[in-house]
Amino acid sequence: MKKTAFITFLILIIASCSFNESVKIDLTTGLSSKGSGLSCEDVYLTVNNEKVTRNVFVYGEVIEINFNGIEGFTQKGKEVFPGMKLLVLDKKGDTVLYSPDLYADYTDPITKSPLSLISKITIGNPFRSNQSYTATVHLWDKKGKGTFDTKLEFSTVSNKAIKTTTSGLTANEVMLYNQESSNPIVADKIPYDTKITLVFDDLKGYKSENGICEFGLRMVISDKDGTVLLSEDDLLEGVTLDETEPNKQILGSFTLPSGVKGPILLEAIVWDKIGTGKITTMAKLELE
Repeated sequence: MKKTAFITFLILIIASCSFNESVKIDLTTGLSSKGSGLSCEDVYLTVNNEKVTRNVFVYGEVIEINFNGIEGFTQKGKEVFPGMKLLVLDKKGDTVLYSPDLYADYTDPITKSPLSLISKITIGNPFRSNQSYTATVHLWDKKGKGTFDTKLEFSTVSNKAIKTTTSGLTANEVMLYNQESSNPIVADKIPYDTKITLVFDDLKGYKSENGICEFGLRMVISDKDGTVLLSEDDLLEGVTLDETEPNKQILGSFTLPSGVKGPILLEAIVWDKIGTGKITTMAKLELE
């Protein structure tokens, strides 16, 4: 009888210690969450305001980790005071992105109940394509002891519409950039009447002379019938770069007016005028 009573008592202690804790794992994304004192009805990912069930993202996409229906915050009147720490590590354990409190400067009172919060991760520099990362979000109650932790392991890829080959000269990223929206283009479509920039970011493998680097950029664009719309032998003619600049970046821009027949074929070559390296890029793009 004494042994039975002891076992029952032990079970009650364990149950009471875990009463305010909850653990959830999304099997489609690998998104895992654990709450202590704080609970969340739903944790999920969105890209462009659409819910996604993947953990592979194109360079340039913005991931939103959504926390809907958070409860358990200590209230002062009708207000609650959340804190949110964001940390992203690469596969080597080096810090890629860190914010100690995304709500540190939030001055408006938060009174909504149940509460919904969002943490955003923009897959841009210093992220790289074809790499793996781990993101953790730590929520806490600034007026209490409640916490809620979420972990996401994800990987990145480049825009599959852009095909690149290298010989000696390399770039960490080759991407198309929409100057109007200030966002990288992550699919095979570009808008009419908008300045689009082809970016070769963080060049490596070049030669220099007297502290100077010099590159060339040839760009040709043709429509679906093979008609040449743009042909530039060297967009960087006369341009030199200081060897001491930490990031050698090459840019070439174009705008296509409405009426052009898509898809268009973009061909570009960057070459080292001092050395022998080059990068060749091709992209077949629809117009919208």
